[in-house]
Amino acid sequence: MFFDPDETLPELTDEESEALNKAIDEQINEPLDCLMNEAQGYELTEDSFEDTRAYAHIFKKVVDFMDIFFSESERDKTMVKFAFSDTVVDQLYEAYERDGTPNAFCHAQGLLFLVSRLVQYQCRSGGRHLIDCLDRTVKAFDKLFELWQRIYIRYPDRAKITNELMVNLVTFSAYPYMQVGDRKRFAEITRLEYKLASKMDLQFYKDVESDSGVMDKTDEEIWQEFRRHGRYRLACINCGEFEKKGKKHNRCGSCSNALYCSKECQVLHWKQHKADCRANSAPGRKKSAKQRS
Repeated sequence: MFFDPDETLPELTDEESEALNKAIDEQINEPLDCLMNEAQGYELTEDSFEDTRAYAHIFKKVVDFMDIFFSESERDKTMVKFAFSDTVVDQLYEAYERDGTPNAFCHAQGLLFLVSRLVQYQCRSGGRHLIDCLDRTVKAFDKLFELWQRIYIRYPDRAKITNELMVNLVTFSAYPYMQVGDRKRFAEITRLEYKLASKMDLQFYKDVESDSGVMDKTDEEIWQEFRRHGRYRLACINCGEFEKKGKKHNRCGSCSNALYCSKECQVLHWKQHKADCRANSAPGRKKSAKQRS
């Protein structure tokens, strides 16, 4: 948790504070500005990712940039905590009020934009890209979502302009779970999306909810409905291999919350899957994979 609002940040001397601010500029703000400037030269829309190779160099830089969020270095951890602390959120808001700078929250919004596009790119690419998305990208996305929630709570009037964008970004974090057959997690995020939209009074989501009744459906029904859209190809939760024409992946026979391309992948993934599988399995069901209907 590097966005824990209850955590007390260490007190720094003026010299330490100056060194930390310099590090934040050099390792977070300036690289992010460069990434955003480069990304603006491309039309980073979902449809444009059909040719994923054309964007590989940009998203390699985004992945490298996100490494700092997973660093075990105490210095890096402190830097990230300060960079996304309430103190900095307040400073950005004050800068907006004082200067009218439209991108006062640029480092938060910029990261949300890049990470959401990275999720879409990785989902389109499959293989190790999709597994990295599950292991790292959506976890970074979750933390950025926590940051946005804190901005929303502290400055709801300013946050309103990004509400619809934020709800849409929550949707992106659900895509990889849909692809690998994690019905439970996918349904949880989808329901969260509609709850947020309802709270923020977004009419589009009200209309969709009225037509589809998402909140009243089971995990399986929600997953089946969205996967039929064919937006993203189903994939193995262990290796990320896409389903091939005429050969469907098998789902976990115990919990039905994972897809596997082979028995070998299921065995390799068992250590990682075991806890969730046992928590979500009906009594007496076997853990072996079964053909997906």
